[in-house]
Amino acid sequence: MSVSVLGINLGTFHGNLKDGIGIKVDLFLVVGDIRLSLKNGNEVWVYLALKVKFDGSFNGDYKIITL
Repeated sequence: MSVSVLGINLGTFHGNLKDGIGIKVDLFLVVGDIRLSLKNGNEVWVYLALKVKFDGSFNGDYKIITL
């Protein structure tokens, strides 16, 4: 799966949802990690650990969808 943010390609995720898939982000304004995983058997979650270089950050686990 390939991911784009604001039209900028972050790269390609590798792996599977059961074990988790992730990508390291190293852009001009944002650095960190994004991971997708399957929790509770049928929920897709995203983990963000991103730092915006000029101000702020995004950290935590967020539920995306229940399958």
